[in-house]
Amino acid sequence: MEKNKKVNILVTNESSQSPYEIFAATKKFFKEYGYEINFYERNENQGFHAHLLIRDNTYVGGGARIQEKKDGWYQLTYYMGKLRYAPTLDSILTHEILHLFFQEFGLGDIHKCPGGEKMGQGYNKEAMEYWLKNAKLRDNKPNKSIVHHNAVKRCSLDRYTIDKNYHLSLGWCDLGYHFYIEASGELKIGRWLQKQGAHCLNGENWRSAGICLAGNFDIELPTKKQEETLKKLLIELGFKTIGPHRCWQPNKSCYGLKLSDGWAEKLIMTNKLTRDEIVLLYELIFHRLADSNAFSYTGHDLEFVLNEFKKSKEWDSDDEILTLIKNNYNLK
Repeated sequence: MEKNKKVNILVTNESSQSPYEIFAATKKFFKEYGYEINFYERNENQGFHAHLLIRDNTYVGGGARIQEKKDGWYQLTYYMGKLRYAPTLDSILTHEILHLFFQEFGLGDIHKCPGGEKMGQGYNKEAMEYWLKNAKLRDNKPNKSIVHHNAVKRCSLDRYTIDKNYHLSLGWCDLGYHFYIEASGELKIGRWLQKQGAHCLNGENWRSAGICLAGNFDIELPTKKQEETLKKLLIELGFKTIGPHRCWQPNKSCYGLKLSDGWAEKLIMTNKLTRDEIVLLYELIFHRLADSNAFSYTGHDLEFVLNEFKKSKEWDSDDEILTLIKNNYNLK
């Protein structure tokens, strides 16, 4: 959406009332977020995105209605008059133009996005501001799940709301994470997954799903409910690369010193080797630090990995060593 900050609308006014105050209010609202809305009464080859037809409202509960594209334009019908749900007429028009933004620029169906239920009947300025801010973010192309803890000892408070409000106080548009799991195991939605997060540096914010669990796992363990929810979420996301925040920012302990780097990964990898286990196995067999090639075997079972390692010229392990590995390091 950064490349498309201007929308031109052709207007046909069949109402007995003047729409210019409404236009001014709508333009002002979008201008605050860096978007330009232009209304034209003549077809002046402006590259129109929509045709706005204004009519008198003949019944209470009117408003605006957007229709699918026809001949390259969206059709907006807007009714002047008293409305049942919205405090002002311009708010309804702003709502529908925002809806047009999302359809025109491939941002999806605004009503189906997280938080989209706020965009129901009538007007919700908070919801419109939320989506305008999110639309300005860089696109996210996630290929991994990065798991965090919020580093606050477990309690019964609504940590999602507390952490979200803190992030908003920093001037962010929303919670920095895409998903949040309370101690109860309840999954809450943060920012839109298709947009960059604010949870990890080194270029990972726009190529990852950020997941935060409430709790301080330097001193305590996640609840079973949190583990169950995280497992389901990781399976649904389907990314092969899964790890704690510290894997991409080594100066962090996140997601907690009580959890191994492979803890989250292991939740969905029954009988499969995690990255931690691959590193351990590699160092036991080859007597040196694992290289990047070894990590590519993450997610395979022990038999497959050993067969791959046997192809190396450095392989010198015998059956006794392999038995020791299986028994003492629980690699099954």
